[in-house]
Amino acid sequence: MANILTNAARHAKVELLAAGIEVGHAKLQEVMAALLGYHTYRALKLEEDDQELEQHLSDAEFIVLDQELGQCRAAELFELPGEVLPKCIAALEECLPAQILPSVVELQKTNVLLTHEKAGRSGLLLRGVKPVKGSRTGIQCTRMDVQVQRDDGSVVRPWAVAVLDIPSGITIGSAVSLDDTPDRQAVNALTDALNSTALRDNEGASENEAYGIIQLDIGDSFNSERFKRIASEAGIESTHYYNRTNPVRGQIEALFHKISRSIGMKQPNMHRLKPNSDSDSERMTIEDLKQLFKKS
Repeated sequence: MANILTNAARHAKVELLAAGIEVGHAKLQEVMAALLGYHTYRALKLEEDDQELEQHLSDAEFIVLDQELGQCRAAELFELPGEVLPKCIAALEECLPAQILPSVVELQKTNVLLTHEKAGRSGLLLRGVKPVKGSRTGIQCTRMDVQVQRDDGSVVRPWAVAVLDIPSGITIGSAVSLDDTPDRQAVNALTDALNSTALRDNEGASENEAYGIIQLDIGDSFNSERFKRIASEAGIESTHYYNRTNPVRGQIEALFHKISRSIGMKQPNMHRLKPNSDSDSERMTIEDLKQLFKKS
């Protein structure tokens, strides 16, 4: 791989010279090493020359670039990092035998679940491919029309966020809290959905199939940057619906109503709970409420 980087650096140098930018060969190698996940070219060379390692970058079937590290290294070494970095990326794409993916996001946008092992810092050896059966989902937040008693005896209406698989109506992710903001609970619910096996279990998927969210209909204004980043990195296409008659909204609101109603039937005195009540039979805890969502 070190020899291949020598050729890639020459390629980038020629392209930059054609644009009127003169740069050093060694500095270009440093930026390319950073794009491959190494802080220095020396670190890359030492690892590639170590024959005790099972895999090297030269074995990789595809390589995911570390653009953040590459940008930092280019800024350290060049006056015009914005001109140099694209040429380095293009040279790697041209000269490396493995397929180059510009970021982790691009890897996760593929409609297959890849199982792999590392080769070097950024190279991956493919061990298996499973086609992903995409799910269209909806997410919505509400202040539940039930009362939950805290440990200190005070009573509060909890926030709840649910992620529903639209075709099946299965709850694949949820989050409930007495205090947290809806934005934070949206992050927790989406994370729960991405880690869920509910769809696969319901569909009876074979070992050669995987399930993933490909579309998320959002019924509330979740503005958290973390929420947006998680959805983007998972390759999810997000759309907002603001019409209160939207069928997705109705489906999720029906879930909230069903859970509230089931609590009312099981605990008819819930709304009459008094702070510091001594009756444990009337106490609905936050964990009880979370379990109701898991069973829906």
